[in-house]
Amino acid sequence: MLHQQRLNLQPNRLMVLETFYDKQSVVTEISKFFESKVSGHLQLRGLSQTGKTHLLQGIASKYQGVYCPLQSLLPLGAEGLVGYENPPILCLDDAHVARQSASWVAALQSLISVRSHSHKVTVSSTEELMVDEVTLSNLHQLTLSPLGSLDKQAAVQLRAKYLGLKLDDASAKWLVSRYGENMTQLMKVVTEVDTLSSDAKMTVTAKRLGMLLKQEQLPMPPKAAVAKPDKFDNDQ
Repeated sequence: MLHQQRLNLQPNRLMVLETFYDKQSVVTEISKFFESKVSGHLQLRGLSQTGKTHLLQGIASKYQGVYCPLQSLLPLGAEGLVGYENPPILCLDDAHVARQSASWVAALQSLISVRSHSHKVTVSSTEELMVDEVTLSNLHQLTLSPLGSLDKQAAVQLRAKYLGLKLDDASAKWLVSRYGENMTQLMKVVTEVDTLSSDAKMTVTAKRLGMLLKQEQLPMPPKAAVAKPDKFDNDQ
């Protein structure tokens, strides 16, 4: 597992369970799973942008697990999984990428089998409606649903609150209208806004967001993703 450090495969400090917008009580179900102290496989299923990676990193942080994004290990070949038999809790992100080769499927099957027999917990994420070639025993599943615009606004405000940044409804709506197609990018922008507003000692409002981001040369979304100018775009 030397590549764990070499590739910097560590949970994001902001990807904790406390910052996950939990409209389905998924965090509660995860807590019940770990409190029951059962071994087995907890699988998070859902389409892209539903929060699987956030939850996996949050689980790794809270329960002292090892976070392992399979996408990052693909260049190493199937032998990249060697050593992951040992952690008591292993969080495998994007398990469906193993389907790209028979050797990866076999390696993942072996890894999960070994861990299952040694009474260790494996948590994985996979995209919904994928057929699993890997046979899973003692499987528990949680399915995540996509977020609507209002849910994304609430998620933005939750992240901002965790950072100590107060965003009103209009500000959250402004950000979602421009960056809401990609939740990862949206949350990065929230973090940048927090940093910039602290540096400039500004009160962040919807009227000032566009000016603040433009002045600091933050990546703006493609024109097609930007809503038409509205009353929030002009600082009065």
